Amino acid sequence: MDIVKSLTPVELSTQQGTQNTTKSDLIVQPVSPDKNPQASILQFSYSDDFIQNSTFYLTDDQISELSYGTSNYMLAYANYYLSQNSRIEYVHSKGHDPKFNPLQVPTTKMIQIDNSSFVGWLCYQANINNWTSEDACGNVEDLLNSQKLFTISTGEKTMTITEKSSIIAKATIGDLVFFDTHKKNGSVGIFTGYRNGNYNFIIATGVSNNITRSGIYEFQFTDYWAQRFNGGIRAVIAR
Repeated sequence: MDIVKSLTPVELSTQQGTQNTTKSDLIVQPVSPDKNPQASILQFSYSDDFIQNSTFYLTDDQISELSYGTSNYMLAYANYYLSQNSRIEYVHSKGHDPKFNPLQVPTTKMIQIDNSSFVGWLCYQANINNWTSEDACGNVEDLLNSQKLFTISTGEKTMTITEKSSIIAKATIGDLVFFDTHKKNGSVGIFTGYRNGNYNFIIATGVSNNITRSGIYEFQFTDYWAQRFNGGIRAVIAR
């Protein structure tokens, strides 16, 4: 069975909300500090340069609902770092010191992270469920078992492609998705919705599809990642 063609939607949730969104559909305005005291943190993400270099888009409705402590707020940060990939280096076990947020280094410095610390510090910066710096430094298993996240799918040891398609259809934008890479639950990414015929996610990685990479990328659930998706899904907001 062709994995590339097999991870297609079984039933799309209306909450996924980014189907076929294009740059021409999007008008981005900074959130008013009067409405959101945290707006100054986000404003750097809304430059023209950021929009031109982004590969994932929030819909107009999601932008209007952008608020501190939500998955959309976390994704605004994820988008920014995705656009800054040239200064991000994937280093296994980096970014796990609770006294040092690796995402907050000066723009002249390289950011060194792995996939769990990237997700953990994004949750911290967005104040997901009162996330602490200690929470930010957990590994993939810690994220999977965190009491501050909500289980959408536990994940199965063995699944067919059809079963994987059915499970990923339960994910909504901002959910954490888990993969068996170098080990069971070896990697974690952030689901970014269904777009252009594929499910997508952002992840910090050093290898994908047997190609050495280093940084943050948006990938599709095809080939390498489809084979390794284990069905684990955690939401940052209860639903």
